[in-house]
Amino acid sequence: MAGNHRRANDGKEYNDIPVVVVIPALNPNQTTVKLAAEIKAVFAPRIVVINDGSDEINTGVFESLESMGCDILTHTRNLGKGAALKTGFKHVIANYPDSRIIVTVDADGQHAPKDIFHVAKRLDEGADGIVLGTRSLHDRRVPFKSKWGNKITSLVFWLITGIRLRDTQTGLRAFPMRYLPAVLQVKGTRYEYETNMLLHAHKTNIPIMTISIDTIYSDNNTSSNFHAVQDSARIYWHLLKFGISSVICAALDFGLFIILLSFIFNQHSLGITVSAVLARIVSGACNFLINRYIVFKGKGRSAVIKYSLLFFTQMFLSACFTTILVQGMPPQGLMAQGILAQGMPAQNMPAQGMQAQDMPTQGMPTQGILAQGVLAAPIAKLVVDSVLFVLSFIVQRKLIFKKEGGDNENAAE
Repeated sequence: MAGNHRRANDGKEYNDIPVVVVIPALNPNQTTVKLAAEIKAVFAPRIVVINDGSDEINTGVFESLESMGCDILTHTRNLGKGAALKTGFKHVIANYPDSRIIVTVDADGQHAPKDIFHVAKRLDEGADGIVLGTRSLHDRRVPFKSKWGNKITSLVFWLITGIRLRDTQTGLRAFPMRYLPAVLQVKGTRYEYETNMLLHAHKTNIPIMTISIDTIYSDNNTSSNFHAVQDSARIYWHLLKFGISSVICAALDFGLFIILLSFIFNQHSLGITVSAVLARIVSGACNFLINRYIVFKGKGRSAVIKYSLLFFTQMFLSACFTTILVQGMPPQGLMAQGILAQGMPAQNMPAQGMQAQDMPTQGMPTQGILAQGVLAAPIAKLVVDSVLFVLSFIVQRKLIFKKEGGDNENAAE
């Protein structure tokens, strides 16, 4: 890594890196001033601070930052962390086009200067992608709401993307300058913007790497401007909307299957198969239309072809195994055993000693599980489709939308 050497207060030497540090700030204190001074002492002469509608009492903090050479950008009212970051990114593009690396840092002192340097160094050494500085949530100093909020978000993020990240809410991030135009197009103006940035990286095959950093919380994180209810709702909505299409289409598939089987086709093997196929075609078309701007955005023709093959394979297996499961059960089943006979008139109850096969069956269907009631085929389909859903999820994550390079935390460390 080329560059001049600087010696920080801890006695270690660091190389200069062509980096710009962007710090969104709402009502900061002297901690931010100290942080900026330490960053400049270590490696980064270019620091952009965005005043996101802070109170007038904080004017002195921004004056101190400006006096030490920081660029100060001001929002006249609070627009949100995402909006502040976007303002900073636009400023970097316009004023520092020669920079190669952007690092975002929180203003509350949660990120040590050495860790800020290390995430930038990872890119300067040749890595390509987004580098996250991740904290250990097992540290006793992590506030309860921060620990569990992060764990839940990480779990949902993993279920949707297949990427394991222990700290999805970290504000310490580094990425190459050339990603700025794309990052600016990511939706969101508040804390959900950071989550959307990771989702965008996943969709566009931008590697996500992590580096362990110190866990720093002061005063139980009381200086944080994160609103537990409003900001969490925004984050989870933008995460869960990626799974909404699956829920809608699964309900549509199941509902159509019951309607077709009950009112159009007879409850026999051919009727079950045809109902399953038609229901899956309609729900599959719905799924494609909903996801055309989400799942397939940025994906090549190869991914679409693979997804189509998976869809038809899953449709075939659903129809076949539902039919096999229904027809493969004992022909007289529960009704012949009297298990469901509790609601029958007394005169229809089997006499003592009567064999199961001697039980009255007039007016009852006698073939397959369907002899037990109208719920048999739908239940069989629910079981089959649940198994197929898990298998489909694994296939899509591992083969169809597989990300190049390691994208889990262990591979990234």
